[in-house]
Amino acid sequence: MRLDEILQIISDTDASHWHVITDYPIFHHSFEVSSSGSGQASITGVESHTRRAVLRSDIDVALEWGMRRMRDEKEFYPWNEPQLFADPNVHTFWVDLFYRDAVVEREMLVSVDGSRATLPVAHSRRIDGKSFGEPATSGSYEHYTTRAEYDLARLIDDLDGGRDFDGYFARSKFKIE
Repeated sequence: MRLDEILQIISDTDASHWHVITDYPIFHHSFEVSSSGSGQASITGVESHTRRAVLRSDIDVALEWGMRRMRDEKEFYPWNEPQLFADPNVHTFWVDLFYRDAVVEREMLVSVDGSRATLPVAHSRRIDGKSFGEPATSGSYEHYTTRAEYDLARLIDDLDGGRDFDGYFARSKFKIE
């Protein structure tokens, strides 16, 4: 199977096509390591995914998600204006796509409004004709996502309970390219 075929599966499926496994060790960990001046290294933190889903029609295809990109740091996104969501806190997490238990793709998604919805991490571009280094005002940027990023976010949101993906995506004002 080719990567583009696996990515097309993401676009063509919804939560009913996947078997979700939760609340168990997934065993694909990320370790945070620090070293002392003497050359000794120690593990200071461990992150792992919190969910796994296996495609019902082809168990060689799986998704894992939930491993946070940043721990204990306040994340900032220019599109996340204070009045956009009731809870302005967001956190970014990884989604890994597996084929025969090998990671073949990794994407980031963002959990918004107190984890009520999952959205793609938007790309930003300046639309007021000024350079990125110049001061910006509201409306200086537009934010967009690709169709594949949108489809993945929609699927993960659906697998997590899918409360109102369309409403949250509309409020974000992201464009799909």
